[in-house]
Amino acid sequence: NPSGDRSSSGDTDHSGNWERIHACLPLSDLFCPSLHEARQITRREQPADVVDALLGLGVRRMVALKMGEHGALIGTPDGARLHLRGLSVPVIDGTGAGDAFMVLGHSALAASRFRNFYYFGSTMVQILLNQIAG
Repeated sequence: NPSGDRSSSGDTDHSGNWERIHACLPLSDLFCPSLHEARQITRREQPADVVDALLGLGVRRMVALKMGEHGALIGTPDGARLHLRGLSVPVIDGTGAGDAFMVLGHSALAASRFRNFYYFGSTMVQILLNQIAG
């Protein structure tokens, strides 16, 4: 992006300073990075290793690793792991899908039921992907 805006999930931070986020992780109940972002932060490749590393860096209650068409990998410090399969839906506009994912993650934490995260999250994301953002 010529303007330097890194707000798009497809942009790459070439600064090499991803480690700056390490100090924030112990203050986070929920962390929902993309797989690309999380690989930069942890220097790990495999999704399970990435989740383990983020929890090891101090995320307190849940890591929800967004993996695009491959779904998400949810992990908690007690060792629970849940792979949420990706959805095959026609995409009109992806605006807000990540935000909906985060909101639903917070809801799952509040209810202490992260398995429900998939059912509510997948429904919300399907609805959002089939709408034009405005």
